[in-house]
Amino acid sequence: MIKKSFTLRVFVISFLLLALPLIINSFVFFQRTYKNSIEDGKADLRETANFHAFSLLEIQPVKQVLLKELVYLLDLQTRIESGNVGNLNPELQKAVDLAGDLDIILLDPGKEGDHKILASNIESLVGTNFTSFKRLADLQYQQGISFIRYVYSEETGSDIPFIYIAHAIPSKETKETIGILMVVADIEEEMDQILQQGPFRGIDFAVLNGDGIVFFSTDKKLEGEYFDPLSSSRKKEILKLNEVGSTKLAEQPLSLIPTGDPPFFMFVFRNKVYMGYRAYISGVGLSVVAYIPKEEFFGKAIRHFLLIYTFYGVVVLVGGMVAFWLSRWISRPLRQLSFVMGEVSRGEYGQRFKEEPLGFEINHLGSIFNQTVDGLLKNIQQAEDERVKKETYERELAIGREVQKNLIPTIIPAIKGAEIAGLYIQGDEVGGDFYTHFVKQNRSGEENLVFAVADAAGKGISTCLYAFSARSLLHAYATLYDDAGEIVTCTNKAFAEDVGDLGMFITLLLGIYDPNTSTLFYSSCGHTPGIVRKADGSLVTLKHKGIAMGLELETQYETDSYPLSKGDTVVFYTDGLQTARNEEEELFTNDRFRALLEKGKWGSAKQAIEELEKEMRAYIGNTPQEGEITIISLYIP
Repeated sequence: MIKKSFTLRVFVISFLLLALPLIINSFVFFQRTYKNSIEDGKADLRETANFHAFSLLEIQPVKQVLLKELVYLLDLQTRIESGNVGNLNPELQKAVDLAGDLDIILLDPGKEGDHKILASNIESLVGTNFTSFKRLADLQYQQGISFIRYVYSEETGSDIPFIYIAHAIPSKETKETIGILMVVADIEEEMDQILQQGPFRGIDFAVLNGDGIVFFSTDKKLEGEYFDPLSSSRKKEILKLNEVGSTKLAEQPLSLIPTGDPPFFMFVFRNKVYMGYRAYISGVGLSVVAYIPKEEFFGKAIRHFLLIYTFYGVVVLVGGMVAFWLSRWISRPLRQLSFVMGEVSRGEYGQRFKEEPLGFEINHLGSIFNQTVDGLLKNIQQAEDERVKKETYERELAIGREVQKNLIPTIIPAIKGAEIAGLYIQGDEVGGDFYTHFVKQNRSGEENLVFAVADAAGKGISTCLYAFSARSLLHAYATLYDDAGEIVTCTNKAFAEDVGDLGMFITLLLGIYDPNTSTLFYSSCGHTPGIVRKADGSLVTLKHKGIAMGLELETQYETDSYPLSKGDTVVFYTDGLQTARNEEEELFTNDRFRALLEKGKWGSAKQAIEELEKEMRAYIGNTPQEGEITIISLYIP
């Protein structure tokens, strides 16, 4: 009873000293944090909506003031009133050539929504009717408007959004609208870019047209929903004019929940409540809604609250446990020795007695016990070390072979005007040979074929990992730059920084084939020169200066080029090919390989690799090879 009473008193005192102050402090802190979190969440919604509203405002190819100037420069008021618009098409084309990727249309105001096209830079449209978007009716009340609608593209097989910027042309005398000057531009790419931008992660946003219909959203499921009520006649008109493209229009508007703090609001979508903010874009007929699930909006403060109380709970629990176990410290050394002896008797030979502050004689007995167990385990440990060493080597070998396997590409890229194929024959030891090939787009949007071979110095899993790192760096910089020398220079700098003073280096030969110019651009880091086998059987050696990658940090590598013709074959390879041995320990040699290329006859890169592999395997037979054999072939059909 005394022991229990002492433990209970210590626990109660610890609770009073630790728990109550922590609970009071956390409650006050939570109230302040919750309010700040709500304000921060609203600020994030507002900033996201305004950010995308500004981005949408900037996608207008021209402003109303420019349309007004164009009306003045072309004297459209006089021409329309006099009926002299027949020779206007070439002048509109000149304006389009100066402005960029857009079209210009001059419309007759017409009646009941039908507008005859009087002039356009697209002459095939002249004389046809332009079905009016609903908002064109606003022109009688204001001078200019902008709106977006979808047009079906036979080329892409989908609906593409276009922005229409219309400007009313009034009569000089009556001031009535006598014409409509309209600029039309494809904004699909701009809208896609806007959807990929945003100042805050986790916040979705939607773009609404003048009727409140969602036609672009980061959540595609929201497209076709609408926030503002629509009459049945307006819905029919929207579907008839294909104003929302292929998006399915919802049957009912979203259910809105006022918050008392406009323009913030809540709405229900698919049985889930969202917190939103709506930003209107004046003069464009659009608005942007930034939204986030309600539980995430309010959840930050709640999660913070739970985290604080979890931490405080751990503090109280640990403090109570410490207080509870204070009464048991005296018996702790003896209980530990008893436990260790029991564990050793059950085969847990790693258990050892540790001295306790209050152990005294028990600590001495524990030390004698530890020495006795150490002496018994010494011989067993030596045998175990040998076994572990052997298993470690076998495991490293297996890992190395797996890494080597991942270094070799499994998919052959397809590109017009060239064929590529590769060969990798694994050696008995794990090395760092690899080849790679892939198609990339240069800065002009044209496809180039990138391919390379490399040989990392040394053997073992570390060499494989360095080779893997070099290949990853090469891929990364090849997507950023077009010049072979610049790609190799950046790769070398990053690789040299990675290996530091370890003395690790890699030889590499990089080629970039441009099918549009039939030119091979290449750069070498101390690698065996590549060979071009011409269609007539002659060989050209692609000589290039450059030291191995990883030796010097600031080495600048240059780019060389060689024009290729139909029937030419480019071969890159590692020195493992030259040092391959047959059963008589004779080297394959570079001269033998060049002779093999001269007499070879093939009609594709795959056939070239297959014939080279056949000759190589016939030569080496079953002879174990220390190094890998790596070859990559580019053929121009």
